[in-house]
Amino acid sequence: MARRHADVVLAIDSRYVDPAIVVGHSIRADLRDRRTVARFHVLDGGLDPAGRRRLVAALGRVGKVEVYAVPDHMLLPHQVNHWTSAALGRLQSG
Repeated sequence: MARRHADVVLAIDSRYVDPAIVVGHSIRADLRDRRTVARFHVLDGGLDPAGRRRLVAALGRVGKVEVYAVPDHMLLPHQVNHWTSAALGRLQSG
């Protein structure tokens, strides 16, 4: 029987490392089939080295992690509440 995967895409910067870790652990906990492999695809919208290490270590405990560099960040023209330019990574990746 082939292994199932749950692919999760996160577009974050350093401000959202902790929330992304919580999301990853919640997803893993809610997968009904324990054999399903959680695969986290992280679009790096401005992770600092320490945040990146912490994210990879924490999510690596519950699944596979791949971090992708976003070569040309889209920038918000001004700050909108709690949004950062990293949120635009989901639009840019298409």
